[in-house]
Amino acid sequence: MFDFDAGKLLVIGVVALIVIGPKELPRVLRQVGQAIGKLRRMAGEFQSQFMDAMKDAELDDLRKEAAKLADSTKVDLNFNEVKNFESDIKNALEDRKDEDPAIAQSLRDDPDGVFLHNTSNIDSLPPITPPEPLVLPEPADLSPAAGAIVLPEPVDAHPRPATAKTGEA
Repeated sequence: MFDFDAGKLLVIGVVALIVIGPKELPRVLRQVGQAIGKLRRMAGEFQSQFMDAMKDAELDDLRKEAAKLADSTKVDLNFNEVKNFESDIKNALEDRKDEDPAIAQSLRDDPDGVFLHNTSNIDSLPPITPPEPLVLPEPADLSPAAGAIVLPEPVDAHPRPATAKTGEA
């Protein structure tokens, strides 16, 4: 902040000694030290309050962004896929009623689409049979004559010499 070197501090000390006097100098220096301490504490408090205000501003921005994300990801709870599917089927039948008289007759008999929910003809449908289980073929003969690949035995690249046992009597 201020460029004080030893020479400048010595000049200030001599001037203070002459102006204030040797008896009052310790008391004045103590008061100056207390005032500097108060200024430092106030600066620290101001800085912490400023940082808190910045954090609050950032948190408010984050809260607004989170609220926007929450609004954009809301799901329509009134969505009914079965109703949509039923209306698609009804529209398809309406389109084909001119081609097939049976469809036109069923639409005249049942304009509300109740025939889509009618389960009385389920007994006339063929039974559902599960698919047969998957059976894997037996592994083929893995002999060299059958065309299997035979790998050579691994070779020790660094064989150890055989050592005789010593020290036994």
